[in-house]
Amino acid sequence: MHRKKTVHAGKGSRQWIENFQLSEEAQGLHNYSVQLLPPDLANLKCVNLVANTSVRISDEKELRVLYIQGALTWDYKFVNLAMRDDPMMKLTGLTRTSKQSVFRQNVESAGN
Repeated sequence: MHRKKTVHAGKGSRQWIENFQLSEEAQGLHNYSVQLLPPDLANLKCVNLVANTSVRISDEKELRVLYIQGALTWDYKFVNLAMRDDPMMKLTGLTRTSKQSVFRQNVESAGN
């Protein structure tokens, strides 16, 4: 176990996001797991106790992400909000709005 956090229980159901700061010595694909160790309470029900993700560590100066969707949804907005504070991440969105129309977001000019 790399790190342990204690989360205090509240009344009713709830959802929250936790952050973990890690560093790796080697580049490449690294797999991480987060496990919830709930207290033994009769009225506590937990749906998911384990979550897994893969993270690619790279020495790239800039990572470009092309986000393509078939219709306008809120997804791009929330991905953009999650990535906007990271100066290495450059997000471009393309969304089909009709048969002959595409909505472009954060498209840089050809010289950049």
